[in-house]
Amino acid sequence: RLSYKRCKVWNTSPELATTTRNLLNGNALKTPEQAQFMNEALKDYLQAIGLEEVEVTQRSKDHGIDLKATRKGVGDLSNADITQYLIQAKRYKPNTPISVAQIRQLKGVLLSGQKGIFITTAYFSKQAIEEAENDNTRPIILIDGEKLITSCIDHEIGFIYHPTFSKDALDKFLHKASNEGKEKET
Repeated sequence: RLSYKRCKVWNTSPELATTTRNLLNGNALKTPEQAQFMNEALKDYLQAIGLEEVEVTQRSKDHGIDLKATRKGVGDLSNADITQYLIQAKRYKPNTPISVAQIRQLKGVLLSGQKGIFITTAYFSKQAIEEAENDNTRPIILIDGEKLITSCIDHEIGFIYHPTFSKDALDKFLHKASNEGKEKET
C-alpha cells in the first residue's frame, strides 16, 4: 500500500496542507468548511480526469450523494450519449473497510442510465467489490485510497515529482540490460 504520509502534497498554505494531510490520512475534519474541502478537492479531481459539469451537492437531503457529474459521448453522439454519474465520497482511515451496505446505498439512488462512483480514502471489502460488480444495470466505479493517490500522481494533481538519483537503481537497471543482451546473443 502507498503511504499517504510520504507523498509530498502541493499546497499554497499551511492550513491547506494540514487539511490535505488530514483528508489523505482519514483524520477527522471537524468543521463543515474542512469537510467541504474534500468535496471541492474531488470536484477538481473529477474534472481533471475528464468528467464535466461536476457539482457538489447540498449537504442535506442528498441521499448520500456528494457530487454529480456528466461525461459526454464521442463525436456526433456527444449530446445523445451523455452519462450521468452520482458520486459518493467517504473519508476514513486507510485501514477501514467500506462495507457492502454502503455500496447498496449508492446503488439504491441510481436511476436507469446513471452510473455511480464511490471514492474513499479507505479500502473496499471483498463483499463490497463483489456487490459493485454484480449488477451491470447499475454500475459502480470503485476508487479506494490507493487508486485515488495513484490517479492523482498519474494526472499530476496535487503532487510534486522530485526525481532522485539512486546508484543502486542504476546498477540494477544496467545489470538487467546487460543480462538481457547476453540472452539475445545465445
